[in-house]
Amino acid sequence: MSSGARPTLLLGFIVALLVFRQIAASFEIYHFQPYIALFFGLAAIKSSRWLLVPALGYLASSILAAGSLQPWMLSVLFAFALVVLLGKCFSQRSSAPALLGGSLAGAGVFYFVTNTISWLTIPQYSKTFAGFTQALWSGLPGLPPTWTFFRNDAIATVLFMGIIIVLNRMKFSSSASDAVPATS
Repeated sequence: MSSGARPTLLLGFIVALLVFRQIAASFEIYHFQPYIALFFGLAAIKSSRWLLVPALGYLASSILAAGSLQPWMLSVLFAFALVVLLGKCFSQRSSAPALLGGSLAGAGVFYFVTNTISWLTIPQYSKTFAGFTQALWSGLPGLPPTWTFFRNDAIATVLFMGIIIVLNRMKFSSSASDAVPATS
């Protein structure tokens, strides 16, 4: 593969993940999405310019799903920014277990921040410790428990981070002649 194939492959992977988010949502597999892994992984192993792709992808797919820009989308972007800061503590040289563990911590940060903001801004949550616990565990009546969102985020984050690690560590030759060893 040419040296230009690696960014194309990564961009194709990101587009596939964006499509996957929409498919998972249509089957009501809530929060089984690649975004935490993308934000964490790109911050850890790529340059910051790559972060624009999942940010725009998130906004575009969320606006399509909601019909317009909603205030809660900004709190989600804030949580992603914290995941990016966590990802910056790692590097491409980090071991795969460290990157997987860091991405799982990113899922925890995302869950805690978004549910705390929900508790603070959604009137149905009482502004007590019991209301905070409800926001972090059971959620609002009539909706799936919030712990299931964390479970799905955690599983998806580790899965997609593993894929990102494998793709990043694949060696692509710059020409076809590099792929075949020379014989004497």
